[in-house]
Amino acid sequence: MKKFIVSTLCCIGLLHLAKAQEMPVVFTGNWLSKEFISQLEKGVTPKKIKAEQSCIEIWIDPSLKDSLWLFCDNKEQRKLGYRRVNNILRVFDSSTKIWGDISILPTTGELIVKEFKTDKIHRYEKARSSNIAMINGKRSAQEKTINEVLIVGNYVGKDGKKKFKVDFSKNGAVSGLANISAYSICSSGDCMKYSQNIELIFFTSNGSVKTYGWEKSKDSLFIYDLKTISMPGEAPRYKPVEKLYSLLKK
Repeated sequence: MKKFIVSTLCCIGLLHLAKAQEMPVVFTGNWLSKEFISQLEKGVTPKKIKAEQSCIEIWIDPSLKDSLWLFCDNKEQRKLGYRRVNNILRVFDSSTKIWGDISILPTTGELIVKEFKTDKIHRYEKARSSNIAMINGKRSAQEKTINEVLIVGNYVGKDGKKKFKVDFSKNGAVSGLANISAYSICSSGDCMKYSQNIELIFFTSNGSVKTYGWEKSKDSLFIYDLKTISMPGEAPRYKPVEKLYSLLKK
């Protein structure tokens, strides 16, 4: 009888311990920096965004087994471990160094990140499921969200007196521009350094990728041809030389 009671108590204790370590469903998902998205929605382009936090997106999922992914503005991807402490996820840079605490604000459902190093508070909102895609084996909503806010839509352009239609979709497809079939906006990483005075966009045509410049003014989207101004052996640097397309959003 005593053995049965001890065994039962042990099982109950292990069950409680497992539940204590179990990640609440409320944390699961892809979370985007509210500050970053807010600036995009105001028309600020990626090169001009000044966000206090460098990590634009956080991916949290039980399948990651006590780890989460940070996607940062320089294309850095960091996998960090965490331990659940009550209703908080305590995140570690290493086995001993605390990176910060993650919690959910009950009133808004926002993800709140408190960084230990800076003592700053950052807010994240859950990404829409329709914007999440598998990219290099990781779930991310960053690319589709940026496309959706900045460029997605139906446009009309002119070739002499003839009008033509152009469509940019959030999955990176484009139709109506010569033989161009896909696009990708430079929003982070080394490409941010390739031009000082214009945003960059990569167009795919017949399997090859070429870099162009772009800018927006209200409902107008302008695409520029670029000239390489870097020396051989240097990282590429560009400047705009000719406006190729003036597109008006419908």
